[in-house]
Amino acid sequence: MSEKYVIYAGNFDFSEKIAAGKRVLGISYAFRDLGYRIILVGCNSKSKNTKDIINTKQIVDGFESYMLPYPKSKKDWISFKEQYAKLINLLADLKIVENIQLVIIYGCPGISLWGYLLYRWCKKRDIKFLTDVVDWLPANRGSLLFRAAKWMDTAYLKRYLNAKADGVIAVSRYLSNFYNSKGCKVITIPPITDTSKYKFAPNSAKDPGLVKLIYVGTPFALDNKKISKGEYKDRLDVAIRLLVLVRKSHHNFTFNIYGITKEEYLNVLPGDKDALFDSSDYIIFHGKVSNDKAMQKIHESDFSMLLRDNNRTTMAGFPTKFSESISCGTPVITNKSSNLDYYLVEGINGYWLELDDFDKSIIKLQYILDYSNCNVDIMKHKCYESKVFDYRNYLELVSDLLIALHV
Repeated sequence: MSEKYVIYAGNFDFSEKIAAGKRVLGISYAFRDLGYRIILVGCNSKSKNTKDIINTKQIVDGFESYMLPYPKSKKDWISFKEQYAKLINLLADLKIVENIQLVIIYGCPGISLWGYLLYRWCKKRDIKFLTDVVDWLPANRGSLLFRAAKWMDTAYLKRYLNAKADGVIAVSRYLSNFYNSKGCKVITIPPITDTSKYKFAPNSAKDPGLVKLIYVGTPFALDNKKISKGEYKDRLDVAIRLLVLVRKSHHNFTFNIYGITKEEYLNVLPGDKDALFDSSDYIIFHGKVSNDKAMQKIHESDFSMLLRDNNRTTMAGFPTKFSESISCGTPVITNKSSNLDYYLVEGINGYWLELDDFDKSIIKLQYILDYSNCNVDIMKHKCYESKVFDYRNYLELVSDLLIALHV
């Protein structure tokens, strides 16, 4: 019997272990276990703008991977036909077109008409076309003309092209509900991974009386283009404000921040300079580190801290930070956004804060910081052993979608 291929293509990369690449690998594990051979075609800035991309081949976690060149200019962004042709030529060179069962797109390496050309190519060959939808980002950056073009491109992809797909893999309940309302075949899969790769067991070694909190990520854009606080990806500024207030009555915690320097933070929020100066002994910025080091630091901490505003962006997405923290054995202090309430159990693998009620959040943080080391260890063990974001838990869901698609 000939091999059955799945082509997973779009705007993802593996070079720095960013969330997009991790998402694609997590879904790919599931398809591989169900008997499919996966070909990954992403894009990055290191890939040369050549006629073919077959020479970009690399093996990532056992998957055959190729890279389209990431658009660098306005001309590149609208050259969707060239990007499309490179992908189709690759599939022809690999001599696998007759064996392709599914094509999944994760966004588009350029404007969304790239995805439409791929959709038409699939329809002509009776190949199922799926979309992996993980966000719904606002067009809030750049010139007015750029924002208008971005808004139209996003609306086309989210409202039209994705709704025409044979199936949708949605990262959140918000997106699932939207595409269900369009009559789509939808499954909801959060960021998943192979949790067997998390080799370290929960760490019981602690500094007596000290609770170690951590944040990993980039909470907002660092390019000096002003956006409102309500459009920040993460409300690190709110977390800092809360902890500064809690510190007045509690002295038993540190808050380690990885992914951004203090200078980068203050360049966006200069009004926080005095607060950070006064709290430099317990709020510590470490800047950008490798993914492996970040994961190790999360594991060594007692709690991750992740706060987000409730808006369409946060409801449509799902924070990879949350799933990774739970998977490596660290409970999360967060607020209700996306569909985190489906996964967080109060006092078991994390705690809820209320962003619109600072007084309640301060009281809750005081309670958490008073928690005994023994109880934190219990929570860390429960997080690590839950395997709630292991891809194997979603094999049946993916299999059901494939059956519904008659693949």
